[in-house]
Amino acid sequence: MLPETVCWLLLGLPSCLRVAHPPLSMPPPAAPLCAQAACADAWRQFLARFAGQYLPFRAAVHAVAALDCLAGLARVATTPG
Repeated sequence: MLPETVCWLLLGLPSCLRVAHPPLSMPPPAAPLCAQAACADAWRQFLARFAGQYLPFRAAVHAVAALDCLAGLARVATTPG
């Protein structure tokens, strides 16, 4: 049972568990919105920087995939039967 002296916030109510936290342990409501905006900005910056590196990265991934395919074929070729 939750203490009556503390104003607890009920976060979720699944069928088997009650999840509650005191208000002081939770971030202010504006923080998640700021974090989402910061993440979106960081993602756009990453995409802008990666755009110049895309072709070399694509070539490297293609080469690694070809080597993986050849290694798999070599393993199959060495098995008896």
